[in-house]
Amino acid sequence: MFKRLALKFSNLFNSIFFFALLLLVFLGVVFYVFLGKGARDALTEQMLHREQSNARAGASSIATFFELIGNSVVIMSDRDEIVKPGPQTDIFLESAISRWENTPVTNIILTDRDGKVIKAAYRELPGEADISLADREYFIWAKNAESSDYYVSAAVESRLRGENYYVVPIVSPVIDKGGDFNGVLIMGVSVSSLTDQYMNHLKISDKTEIYIIKRDGNFIYATDEELQGGNAIEFIIEHPFLGNEILAGRLKELLKNVQEGKLEVAYPENVGTVFPLKTRLIAYSPISTKDREWILVIATPTEDILVSMTPIYFRQAVSVLIIFLAFLGFSVRFAKIYGYKEAMKVLHKEKKPFSKTSK
Repeated sequence: MFKRLALKFSNLFNSIFFFALLLLVFLGVVFYVFLGKGARDALTEQMLHREQSNARAGASSIATFFELIGNSVVIMSDRDEIVKPGPQTDIFLESAISRWENTPVTNIILTDRDGKVIKAAYRELPGEADISLADREYFIWAKNAESSDYYVSAAVESRLRGENYYVVPIVSPVIDKGGDFNGVLIMGVSVSSLTDQYMNHLKISDKTEIYIIKRDGNFIYATDEELQGGNAIEFIIEHPFLGNEILAGRLKELLKNVQEGKLEVAYPENVGTVFPLKTRLIAYSPISTKDREWILVIATPTEDILVSMTPIYFRQAVSVLIIFLAFLGFSVRFAKIYGYKEAMKVLHKEKKPFSKTSK
């Protein structure tokens, strides 16, 4: 029995098909390790480079946009129609909001010194009146701010326009001629409109996430509504997952010295969950506005690379198959020739004894 098994294994190892199979496995490993990994690394670097270019261009356009709104709200807050509210204020605000048509600016709001909304002009959805904004962080800031300064708040859910309507308020204090605080003037940027006009074209794929984060970690903008108005570092710490402390630490260091860069990190696929972790390719760039710095972050799942690599793997598989078939055909041909020669040798040896006896 052992002799039969040994004979079978001996025949297998001497078979040309066995060596052809070994060659196929070897070529497959070589193609995957060297060509496949090389192609993946090249595509990863290409995607990171593209993300970095998008982040740089997006940061520049967003900075220009918010700077323009900030300067506008500062200038408007010094107008007599705003400092001394009256019937002329409504006309002024309606005229002002019309000039921002086809932009993400969808409302201009004026409050009194107690934070109560007294005048407003809207696009898209109308808003309620007599709502208090006194507890908003931007109102608290405005009480001690200079008339020449403005504040960009994190995205908040609008109290005047109902649930699920998020805006980014840009605010300047209203100071009367005597230097007393008279209220705030607010220009609201719709988050959905901001997404459509400034964010979507920065995406690498449908799953790309985009964030604008202040130096204190607060989100000015986030793709996921659950993150709107929150703090990135606090959220990561309060929702632990494998490696969350490392990610929070890297984010803290990044916000201390805001510069552009790129990296590959893993965090949960869905906000607030633990598993599964998904690796993202991340590029970031500073958004430099007046006396402040934010950071624009673009994150794309690494798995999106594999989608574009499918044709590469297919071509590799076809190449290996062609090489295998060619080698197999050559092996069969060689085996036939070799077998024919061996048969002729055997036949020649068998004829010699016969010819001698015939003499």
